[in-house]
Amino acid sequence: MDSDVKVFHIVFRDQKENPDGHEVNYSFTVHRSDAAEMRSFSLDFDTTCAAPSSWSFGFSYEKVPETGKISCSVTLSRKDSGEHILDVFALVTFLDVNGRVARSSESVCSGRIAAGDVKEGCISDNDAADLINQRLAVRISINISNCHRSIIRVL
Repeated sequence: MDSDVKVFHIVFRDQKENPDGHEVNYSFTVHRSDAAEMRSFSLDFDTTCAAPSSWSFGFSYEKVPETGKISCSVTLSRKDSGEHILDVFALVTFLDVNGRVARSSESVCSGRIAAGDVKEGCISDNDAADLINQRLAVRISINISNCHRSIIRVL
């Protein structure tokens, strides 16, 4: 990891099970600063159900006040060797200090994913002047579905 890259402090982590899958949420704060900023984190998590799976999630954030740009990139890797193809999408939302949405939620990666596959996506906001000097909370929601359905085997 680059020595100029700071690690995020995760302020919230939650994993919920729903009828067709799982939702994993992470939140962290981005402090108000006039300086350029680059932060990243990587986390692993597992789901346990009819089609258990293992995941690695990476997130990086870069802020450049001089240009008014914010960019975020997401990498979601499926680490297990299961036979089931799952559906996944990751959503990034910027919230203000009062918990209100400061920028529309954006899906950064989505689609069907097999064991060993990787999904990547990014947000590049070239006009983030209204966000760049605010203290923000960033919420990431990862939704995994199609893993609770009954497994039908044809003989």
